[in-house]
Parts: sequence; C-alpha cells; structure tokens
Amino acid sequence: IELVVAVLGVLRSGAAYLPLDPNSPPERLRYLIEDSAVDLLYCDSVPAGLDKKPQFFLLSKQVASELQGQDDSALNLSPSGSDLAYLIYTSGSTGQPKGVEVRHASLQAYIRWAMSVYLAGEEPPGGWAMPLFTAFTFDLTVTSLFLPLAVGGRLVIYPEEHAAADLSVLRVLEEDRVNLVKLTPSHLALVRELNPVTSRIRKMILGGEELRTGLAQAISESIPGLEIYNEY
Repeated sequence: IELVVAVLGVLRSGAAYLPLDPNSPPERLRYLIEDSAVDLLYCDSVPAGLDKKPQFFLLSKQVASELQGQDDSALNLSPSGSDLAYLIYTSGSTGQPKGVEVRHASLQAYIRWAMSVYLAGEEPPGGWAMPLFTAFTFDLTVTSLFLPLAVGGRLVIYPEEHAAADLSVLRVLEEDRVNLVKLTPSHLALVRELNPVTSRIRKMILGGEELRTGLAQAISESIPGLEIYNEY
C-alpha cells in the first residue's frame, strides 16, 4: 500500500514517477536511474549494488510523520496535461532499455476511455473492485492502479513478497474479492485449470501477450456471464 500512496503523492505534487523493481539486476537499476536523471529515489532500503547517487530518500513511517504539517505552498499541486506523469522503460531485450514518457493528458485520456468501455453497464453490488498483483514496472498495471480509484472503487492489494504474480492470480481467484481483473494470457491459462464456475469476476482485461481464441472461449464458458477484452 505504501507504493500506491507514494505514486499518488508524487503525481499530486506535480512530479513524475519512474517504477523500479528492486529485484532487477543492479546494472539495470543503475542504468535506469542514470539515464532518467531522477532527482530522488523513494524506497524502504537502497537495493544492493547501487551507489548512493543521486540523492536517496528513504521512505519510512518515521519520515512520513516528520513531514506532516510541513509547508506545501511551494509545491505545484495542479499539474497540467502537458506535465510528465510517469516514465516507464522497455525490457531492453533488443538492446538498451528505452524510456517512454507518458503525460497527464495521455494517462487521463486512457483512464477515461477505460471507464467508458470496461465499466460500461450496471455497476456490481458494492462497486467495482480490482486486484493489484502484477509488477509495477509492467505498463499493464497502470489500468489496475488507476481505474478503480478513478470511479471510487476498491483496490485489493496483493504484496509481492507473498508470491510471484503467477501464484498471486490463483490467490485472487480463491479469495474471490474482485469483479474486474487485468492479467496476461499466461495468467488466464492458470485460471482455466481452476474452472472457477462460481467466481464473482464479471470482466477480464487481457494484455501483454497474444490472446488465443480457444483459451478465451474456454474461460468464457467456465465463468457464466464473463466479458473478456483483448487489449493487446
């Protein structure tokens, strides 16, 4: 949950965020930090192998309590559409990772579109609930993070330390606390093995990989009334 709070705080302040995976090789982390020229690094602890450059700012409850009540008049609390919202890097499988800049106007346009398409129809009892379990460095996660919050819905957060994403999707289905989920076709293949006939999930958004028609049909038949959207 600290990650969600940090992202919203960064955006609210008018700054932009760069998602980093602390489990990535130190060489990749160092390259992303240097190439993006970030000003601050928010983390619970500095990942092993990283030099303390630029300035590292440790995110902790103690620091948060010290910041309460501080003067925020100098902050830009009304970012414009042309301001940078976040910077996300490619995997680098075909060379050096490449940073993609996404601005507030683009993020807002996507979320508004997702609201009109994915949330069309009658709102389920209790409102929309969506799980947050995929890697923050994966652009697929942008939908899971912002869409439910934009409509006053609920985020059900699955901490990474509990399990890898492949296992977390099974936990999402077993706990059955959400009605909208975004995942990859690889995750969907795991869902098929469970045959979740009684799931409360009403809509699935697929991205990240090619979606095979046979797999989509099998899932559609196993969960009555399910709507599947292919965003790939």
